Amino acid sequence: MHLYPFKIHNPVIYQGSALDAYKKHKAKKHSEKCSDDWNSDDPDITTLKKTIKDFYILEQDFTCCYCKQKIVVVHNGSWDAEHIIPKSEHPAFMFEPQNIAICCKDCNGEKLAKEVLTNSSVKNRKKFLTDKAAYLIVHPHFDEYDEHIEIRQNFRIYRGRTDKGVNTITICGLLRFGKDTNYSNVSSSTLDEVTEVQSRLAQAMNLDEQYALLLELSDVVEHKKAEVYKLRSERRNK
Repeated sequence: MHLYPFKIHNPVIYQGSALDAYKKHKAKKHSEKCSDDWNSDDPDITTLKKTIKDFYILEQDFTCCYCKQKIVVVHNGSWDAEHIIPKSEHPAFMFEPQNIAICCKDCNGEKLAKEVLTNSSVKNRKKFLTDKAAYLIVHPHFDEYDEHIEIRQNFRIYRGRTDKGVNTITICGLLRFGKDTNYSNVSSSTLDEVTEVQSRLAQAMNLDEQYALLLELSDVVEHKKAEVYKLRSERRNK
């Protein structure tokens, strides 16, 4: 049974100075909106950003919207405010409540400004898209996560159940969890088998091929773990 939230049901509601900053940004001419607005030194913008993070940290139960890792850290700096539609491409939506979630820094670093819209030909959109079919990836507000991605809890690997799930795994770099890095007593050369399977997994062309390689990767890493534990036990008994 998965305990992480499947989707965000309650978008942030702005009040006070945060609401004033939101309205001020909405009122700007479309051509004048830019991604630098996010980094404004306006104290109302600072309040608005803090409101966003504080709200979604609790609403998402300290859980990244993409990898679903639960990281119970309250400090705002430990989380990134994630713009599902990148603010660098569509700055008009940077404060849109349903275009924002929180994610871990690794997922945000992988996703960056990658394309997430099925129709990427329209630039400088003025109307925010609320149809989940408009998105290439699992949308934290509009999609049920488990309909698109399966997480094998006994070994943190991700299987795409749909094309949207596969896109999310690829765009957000979720295959990084397939390589267990806890090999402190083993030389890096012994990880070649893990890396090789990962390389094939990254090039998988369909869901069935991806799932077969995920199972293979699970077996390979479990074998490497067993080698590590055996070596540690032998060293302790010397």
